[in-house]
Amino acid sequence: YVLNFDWRPKGFAMYSGRIEKYKNIHRLAHIVRILRQRGYDLELRIYGKGPYKDELLKIVKRLDVPFTLEEFQPFEKYVETLASATLFGLLSEKESYPQSINEANAVGTPAVAAKPWGENFAERTRTLIVDLEEGDESIAEKVARLLEEAPRQPKPRVPTWGEVTDKYVAIYAAT
Repeated sequence: YVLNFDWRPKGFAMYSGRIEKYKNIHRLAHIVRILRQRGYDLELRIYGKGPYKDELLKIVKRLDVPFTLEEFQPFEKYVETLASATLFGLLSEKESYPQSINEANAVGTPAVAAKPWGENFAERTRTLIVDLEEGDESIAEKVARLLEEAPRQPKPRVPTWGEVTDKYVAIYAAT
């Protein structure tokens, strides 16, 4: 289903998933703010729920970033929205192989993910892996370059689930 969509950006950065502090959605909001200051016409769309929601709302409002925060969406609407996102951001410290990055890659939406887990996607086009030790200004600069380069890059190749499990079995077998 996801492979039937193509990236058609409409001016927003997107996050979808549990709203937890370790997901660093607040940092994505800071990055969107910095990009807006640099002339990017972006808003932030967040889909999900979780215990960090109220704190996140306070931060995003304080940053004065245009945003939408809604509950999880039906899969079809989620994929349609994902294909319209200018950027998908997952700066989580604890995601080992997030499906959301695969879905963003499958539709061709540029994606940013955090080390160390994001390195699973490092060889894919339209995908930026960042070190959370870097400041948001530095990450925003890299995201800006990604957004400039992405339209000229091919859609990333997303492996099948069988290919992914084979890779992980090999990793665990080697340890």
